[in-house]
This record gives sequence, C-alpha cells and structure tokens, in this order.
Amino acid sequence: MKTIIKYNVKEYPAIYLRYFENKLMYIGETKNKYGGRAFRFMDHSPVDSIRIIKASKNLERRQYWEAVLICKLKPEKQKSNLYLGKLDNSHPEKIKQKRIKRIHKRYYDVAKKLIAKVEELNLLEKTTKIKEEEMRQLFKKSIAFKQVKERLVNLK
Repeated sequence: MKTIIKYNVKEYPAIYLRYFENKLMYIGETKNKYGGRAFRFMDHSPVDSIRIIKASKNLERRQYWEAVLICKLKPEKQKSNLYLGKLDNSHPEKIKQKRIKRIHKRYYDVAKKLIAKVEELNLLEKTTKIKEEEMRQLFKKSIAFKQVKERLVNLK
C-alpha cells in the first residue's frame, strides 16, 4: 500500500498532466499538489509519469487553463469537446466583464435608491413651500377680513 506524506506547506495549486508510455492520458487541476490528487492510482487510467505545472489560486482561472490545455493537447482519456463550453464561459476577460457588470448593477441599484430619496425630498420640499404659500395667503385674507370688519364696525 502506498502512503502519501502530507507536508506542512501552504496550498500549492497546480495543473497536472498524467502520461503513460509517453502518451498524454489525462489533464486535471488541484488546489493543493501536496494533497495527492495528481498521484492517485486509478485502474482505468494507468500512469508512469506526471508533470505538475504551478497554477493560479483562483479556481475559475485554474479551470480555464485546464480547459485550454485539454483542448490543445487532447489527452486520450478526456473528451475535449466537453471543455469547449468552459473555454467560452470562463475566459478571464469574460469573468472580468461579469464582475464589472455585477459591480455596476450594485452601484446602479444604490444610485437609483438615492435618486428616489432625493426626488422624495424635493417633492416634500415643494409641498412644504406650497403649504407655506397657502398659509400666507390665508393669513393675508384673514388680515383683509379683519380690516373690512373693522371698517364696517366703525361705519355704524
């Protein structure tokens, strides 16, 4: 039985290429090369050598480069047509665009709420001005009424 030694090393993300008789059999990715995933024994996929390539800690980027290698090198135990969709959807530029859209949407929602509040405050300010104007007119009318009343009383 083979034992795998776990090192006290930080995670070392990698893309690994498994070969058998100098033919590429399988390409995979792992978040920690010391975890033993690349060295795992499988009945359906014999291996006599492994190449490990250091990869990004970002999972999306690591999967993108895994798909690129699979589509370019076409390993025998993997169907490259399954990874074409992943190539289109997880291209670093597309991921960046999705993040930008998400951020813009978030800021747009916040800006929309702020604009609604400002409009509400403007409407409130306008109504208070209208109310004040109405009160002034009523006050003027009441003063005019008092003056007319005083004149009528004085005429008697």
